[in-house]
Amino acid sequence: EQQDWTGSGNWQAALLAQRLAQKEVVESITTAYSKGSMKELLDFLNADILCFQETKLLRDQLDENIAFADGFNSYFSFSRGKVAYSGVATYCKTDCAPVRVEEGLSDLWAASNPDSIGYYGNISRFNKDEVSLLDNEGRAILTEHETSFGRNVVIINVYCPRADPEKPERLNFKLKFYELLQHRAEALLLAGKHVIIVGDINTSHKPIDHCEPDLKTIQTSPSCHWLDNFLVTLSNEGKIDDSVSIGKRFVDTFRYFHPNRKEAFTCWSTVTSARKTNYGTRIDYVIADKDLVISYFNESQIQPEIVGSDHCPIYADLKFTVNPPHKLPSLCSKNMPEFSKKQSKLTGFLKFGKETMDRSEAVETKEIARDAINTSIKMGANRCNSKRDSNNPSNINLKRSKSSSMNSVNLFRYFSTKQNSSLPSSTAMLQSDTEKTAMAMDKNNNKQHNSLCNNKENNKGDRIVTKHRSETAKVWKSILSGPPPIPVCSGHKLPSVMRIVKKTGPNQGRRFYVCTLPEGHRGNPNARCNFFQWAN
Repeated sequence: EQQDWTGSGNWQAALLAQRLAQKEVVESITTAYSKGSMKELLDFLNADILCFQETKLLRDQLDENIAFADGFNSYFSFSRGKVAYSGVATYCKTDCAPVRVEEGLSDLWAASNPDSIGYYGNISRFNKDEVSLLDNEGRAILTEHETSFGRNVVIINVYCPRADPEKPERLNFKLKFYELLQHRAEALLLAGKHVIIVGDINTSHKPIDHCEPDLKTIQTSPSCHWLDNFLVTLSNEGKIDDSVSIGKRFVDTFRYFHPNRKEAFTCWSTVTSARKTNYGTRIDYVIADKDLVISYFNESQIQPEIVGSDHCPIYADLKFTVNPPHKLPSLCSKNMPEFSKKQSKLTGFLKFGKETMDRSEAVETKEIARDAINTSIKMGANRCNSKRDSNNPSNINLKRSKSSSMNSVNLFRYFSTKQNSSLPSSTAMLQSDTEKTAMAMDKNNNKQHNSLCNNKENNKGDRIVTKHRSETAKVWKSILSGPPPIPVCSGHKLPSVMRIVKKTGPNQGRRFYVCTLPEGHRGNPNARCNFFQWAN
């Protein structure tokens, strides 16, 4: 039976201590509680520690509805470059709270974090710009937990980059991120910590982890080669093969418990509705050091029955408990200035001491005195001008002439032809009468001529109007007839669905029709057939 937590955003997925959960938010964690509260979502997933990826949150978008859930404390890493991009978050129950928390895989922000975990390994091969780029996208947050058996466990909540085929530089970025992740995990292990890596690794390791495996691609994939070198080799029974795993310390826990399980996918294409036919890939992992897996793991499982995203949750059950600290780490969202009620206010920057008040009063007094002087000068000038105007008759006559001129304006002057001012008024009147008489004679002479011309033009005009109406009718008929009928697919005889080419190239933006059924294996009758047709 499928369980649904949809919200208006999409969810991807993975799950610690007693139960560890990982879940990736594809659209935005801000919509996670649209179907309920964040507390309800966390309770629904039923884990002690939950790891979310691709939150797409900026620091200023985080509010109490997302950061706080009764009985949980939360820790976030935000993208510092792009908006609505990447980001991870870890929620821990109060009795599973971490003793230390750190953002990023490198020591980029360690100096400003009093609760840093440390142990970064040999990262001297990365220059400062590379480290900054790798950790600025908000792809990792680490929580260290004190356990009941005496050895601390560090959980690395990670969202690995995707290698975009249209951006070759992103493959190099992804491999650099993998390398930095491995350096940090192995350094923590050598320092005496247990390590769990949980999240979206964005690579299908083996052919069994892919719906349509391309052996040549897998064999030549740099990402698959990295997983080969990072993970121990397992036998068909899920046993660790030490003979070929020298130097390897980490285990794919799902394949440890389910070495031969087929069609165990965690990600499906939403565009092609591939989840309906289970046509997907397994790219979400719970990876842990082999000593921890052998001694303390009960199970590692996927949950495809929980829908609502292009990924499903995965989880691990562990048989130990966590000892919470007395004080939450500084990176806990409850300690953020905007939530701890210790944020600096604007009034703190506006201090009005006695010296400031005296200075402002002095300035105000000077301004009032200056305004008074300016006012008296203006009033004196106005009085002088009025006296000069009253003693000068020409000024009075000028004003009167302007006034009388304005009063004599007739409204009809704005609608008549401007007269030549050089002609006397009587001549202008005579010329006007003559023009009127000539115009009347012209009208009488033209009536007969126009009547003859109109008869000829009417016949021609009727033909033009008829032709125009016919063309207009054709245009409206083509508009009102609607779009052309949707073609049916050749395999199922069902109406097809229109898609748009988004890939960069000569066909970008073109529309085409394909079978409306979900993508799947070729032999599956409920899967999409190979019908394809360009739209006109």
